[in-house]
Amino acid sequence: MHYASKYYDPVKVHEYYLKTRELKGRRSSANLSEKGKELWTYTKKQISEEKKAETKAEQEKRDAKIETLRSDAKQTRENISNNLKRLRDALSASSQSQKDAATRRIESQIKALQNQTMLKTVKAQKIANLRAQLSAEKGRITESMKAEKAKASSDASTEREALATNLKAAVTAARDAYKAAKENMKQKYENLYQSEYDKIRKSYHK
Repeated sequence: MHYASKYYDPVKVHEYYLKTRELKGRRSSANLSEKGKELWTYTKKQISEEKKAETKAEQEKRDAKIETLRSDAKQTRENISNNLKRLRDALSASSQSQKDAATRRIESQIKALQNQTMLKTVKAQKIANLRAQLSAEKGRITESMKAEKAKASSDASTEREALATNLKAAVTAARDAYKAAKENMKQKYENLYQSEYDKIRKSYHK
């Protein structure tokens, strides 16, 4: 009878067996012939190396996934900050534009008033009223801008918090997926060890 498996290389089997004659583990080679011991020792090594490579591939897959998640989150945070800056700049520009328009309007009214004939005290009072009106209007524009900026900052903060929460959940999911894959591999290779051992024992029992 002949043992056939992808883990079997007749030349390497004997070379490896000479280095590791004593098989330790749950699957005893006590009931195997010398050839069976050679086969099992080498086959076990090959399976272990395959398991190690697959485990490493899963680790790299997990690490790449987490790196991508973190990189995307970093880019999103930068986008949030940039969008907030643009919005705040736009609010400042809009506020200044409104103030300039109010100033031109009030100054035009003051100029027209100055050209009118009336008592100086009356004229001075009306001009003072217009300047007070302008000051109050500018104050309202400033307060409105501050409120909008505060809301924008609050919204951005909420976005960042949601991003952090989602990133944490996604990283945890990636790690859990790796753990699950590792457990599946553990069972897969446990079955493979046993299957190969049983095949060798059947063909090369003592």
